[in-house]
Amino acid sequence: MFDLSSKVLAEEHYPLPERTQQTLEHALLNAIAQFIDSYQRKLRELIAISVILPGLVDPDSGKIHYMPHIQVENWGLVEALEERFKVTCFVGHDIRSLALAEHYFGASQDCEDSILVRVHRGTGAGIISNGRIFIGRNGNVGEIGHIQVEPLG
Repeated sequence: MFDLSSKVLAEEHYPLPERTQQTLEHALLNAIAQFIDSYQRKLRELIAISVILPGLVDPDSGKIHYMPHIQVENWGLVEALEERFKVTCFVGHDIRSLALAEHYFGASQDCEDSILVRVHRGTGAGIISNGRIFIGRNGNVGEIGHIQVEPLG
């Protein structure tokens, strides 16, 4: 949980081992509710909830079209979040969100153009151009990926 100056007020980590869209949504909403209950005293006014995920995320529609390791089909996560918590909600792509955080609060805050590359389970990039996140026409800019050419490589 952050305040509007990006100060961390509280942080928790919840395992989400679910493997279907429905069970993941249920577990995620319950984890957020548990977090809100746990930190109610620190929470003066909840103005928004944001969830960042890997895959093909449409921040305008609030839908997730693809996630690695979990089959999703036009998952309307924002709608589910707003219905449950009655606040404005957002979904975003994990690497693009990291790039935006660096742009606003971190190492690239004085740069109009930057790129953040993350190598983890997959490889992805978040691109900032003219001070704005670059998504591309199909929303898949920065999805670098990984192709195994050599079976043991």
